[in-house]
Formats: sequence, C-alpha cells, structure tokens
Amino acid sequence: MSEMSHLSKRQPEWLTHKRVTRPCIYGGLVSGAILWCLLIVLAPVLQCKGGCGKEISVMIFRFFSPICHQNPARSLSLCGHVFPVCGRCLGIYIGFLFGTIFYPVFRGWNDSTPQIKWLAWASVPSMIDFIVSVSGLAVIHNEARVAAGLVLGATAAFYVVPALFQLSVHSKREA
Repeated sequence: MSEMSHLSKRQPEWLTHKRVTRPCIYGGLVSGAILWCLLIVLAPVLQCKGGCGKEISVMIFRFFSPICHQNPARSLSLCGHVFPVCGRCLGIYIGFLFGTIFYPVFRGWNDSTPQIKWLAWASVPSMIDFIVSVSGLAVIHNEARVAAGLVLGATAAFYVVPALFQLSVHSKREA
C-alpha cells in the first residue's frame, strides 16, 4: 500500500530530471503553443485543399470540439472555411502564444506570479463580450471577440509560465 501512495506522489520523469531548466520548460511551452495555434490555422487550409486534407481537417475540428462551441457565426474564416475555434478562443490561444514568447522579455526567468487582480482585469473584456452576447443587448463582432481573447490569453501566460517554473523547482526538491 505504501508503494502505491509513493507512486501516486511521484512526478513525471521529464519534470524531475536534473537537466530540466527554466529555458527547457519555456521552450517546451512555446513549442506546444505554436503547435496548438498551427493546428487551428491548418484546419481551414486543409479544407481548401480537399481530398485527404478535408478528412484531417474534420479530425482537427473534432479535437477542438470539447474545448470550444465552434459556432460558425462566431468564428473567423480563412480560405472561405471557419477556424475550428470561435473568435474568443482563437484570441486566447494566439494571445497565450505571444504572451509566452514575450514572457522572458518582461519577466526574465522569474517564477513569481503577478497579483491575481491583473488576470481578473484581463478577463473583463471577455466577460463583457459574453454578457452582452448572451443577453442580446448588442451584436459583438468577431474581431472584438478576438481582441478580448488576446488580452486574456496574453495575460494568462504570465501566470502559467511561472507556475511551471515553480512546479519544476518543487519537483527537483522532492527528487
């Protein structure tokens, strides 16, 4: 029984390896964010190409369906085909990518997170967009949804990056 509890507390090897440094974690996060955004852009491009590209595009749409409502009226399009995520989600993902890329420029390899109030403030445009859309008070254009998502995604990166840095430090101490 104690062996099972010990195994459940064990961190993944990639996280506890002595050579895992903040630049390595950062590089992995940037790479993952780039791949995520490329998948989003790839879906409508593959739709344009037709053939097996269309089938791959359908798989990409299925991949994103648990994450986003995929309402075509709230999505931007490329080549006449919609992205597999709505404008707000697109903005969040692209904003997160750029926030992650620029994190070291503004914070270096610092592992302290900003005060939570900045994340709360960054979510205000998305909350206003959501409330106005659901209530029917006004029509929100997709470009405004993308802009609201960009703010939230870029800000979120300044919480996720240091959290991963902190996680790696704690894992090394326990190893």
